Amino acid sequence: MGAYKVQVPFDGKPQTCVFLDTPGHEAFGAMRARGARVTDIAVIVVATDDGIRPQTEEAIAHATAAGMPIVIAINKVRLHLF
Repeated sequence: MGAYKVQVPFDGKPQTCVFLDTPGHEAFGAMRARGARVTDIAVIVVATDDGIRPQTEEAIAHATAAGMPIVIAINKVRLHLF
């Protein structure tokens, strides 16, 4: 699990924002469950070439059970121009 800390302005004051990066591999389900208990918002990244995987559904379930807001980010989008 990686953790990153940045300062962001909020109401004119610097606030600390911590990002927890949990592994996407399905073997790390317990780690994602622990992460869900200590976060305020979940950002779940889905790669278009992988699609929705069992660990994606598990991460959504952990975030939902913790009652936190969820943002789904989609990456690896290929744009085909004519």
